[in-house]
Amino acid sequence: MAELSVQPHDAANSAPLVHGGLGVRGTSNGVDKTLRNAPSPLAPSLIVLDKRTGRLVAWDGEKVGTRVFHGQWSSPSAGVVGGDR
Repeated sequence: MAELSVQPHDAANSAPLVHGGLGVRGTSNGVDKTLRNAPSPLAPSLIVLDKRTGRLVAWDGEKVGTRVFHGQWSSPSAGVVGGDR
């Protein structure tokens, strides 16, 4: 949380996605207790960790927090669409 300035709202709850040597997690970044202000709108919504060491490998840069209404608790997923991963 401190490293990426993530501010989870209500609870940090999403199921992890484990794919190969990586673990992908939602951060639950959201609004503060006033329900009007997102304290960290540029914080990532998804992070990728090395599943063996827990080291941060990557994070999304989509800036979902600039458009969040309350919080985001969706679990990440992976799939193949049109032959692409």
